[in-house]
Parts: sequence; C-alpha cells; structure tokens
Amino acid sequence: MPYVFVAISKNEPGIFSLPSAAAFLTLSAAAAAATIFEDELAATADDFLTEFAEQIIYKPGGVGSRSILAIVDRNPPAEMAAISGLHSSDIAICVKNDPEEGISSSEIDTGIDLVEIPVRIGETAVEKRITQIVNQDAGMMQLKVA
Repeated sequence: MPYVFVAISKNEPGIFSLPSAAAFLTLSAAAAAATIFEDELAATADDFLTEFAEQIIYKPGGVGSRSILAIVDRNPPAEMAAISGLHSSDIAICVKNDPEEGISSSEIDTGIDLVEIPVRIGETAVEKRITQIVNQDAGMMQLKVA
C-alpha cells in the first residue's frame, strides 16, 4: 500500500509553513498485514484534524448538511498523481472516516454528495461534488472533489 508523507510546521502565533517535498513509502506485505487497532487510528485522526483542519459543510446526496472538519489540499503535488490519481489542479480533502464527526465510507455516494468549500483560503465557499474516494483506512478518508 503506497503512502505519501508531507511535513508542515506551525509556529507559536499559529502560522503554517509551506509543505515539505513529498516523501513516498510503500509498505511490505508483512507490514501491511500487521494489525492496527481502530482506536489508535481514531486517536491519530483526531490529533491531526485538531491541528490542521478547517470547517467545511458536507451535503449527503445534496440534501441536508452537517459541518465537519477536513484537511483541505487545494493543490496536491504533481508527484501524488502517479499514486492517487489526483492532478495538481484537483482539490483533495481528508476527513475522519466516521458518520458522526466526518463522513463514513459506508454512507458516501460519489458523484452525488457535495461539500461546501472555499476554492482559495479567504474566498466564499462554493459547492463541489465528491467524485472519488482516493484512499481510506479505519481512521481517515481522502476524497477528490471537483
């Protein structure tokens, strides 16, 4: 299973650095088969979202809505295209894989579900369609929106 790691730092006033260059890792079959406890994945997802997420609106089936936290990647690095199928012009979001605090993988309907998200930081949010589940595990999901 391929993974992409990017580091971002935050200083005391809360200003974020530019992302580092992407580092790529593929787990061996033995490592991928190792058991990872769901509560550990959920705790890691919570910590990550607390530090880096922004509030967006999820609209399942385009009807109704709920506010969720998401890591928004407005310009994924070109290197990710080969691994995830994203292009540098796409927007990707990472959300908790949970029906209460994020979006559950069992409820998502790509092509129909929407999110309200600013295309650029500081702009007014617009509706974007969730077009693809790029990656997921018990803690988080990465989604492509267009």
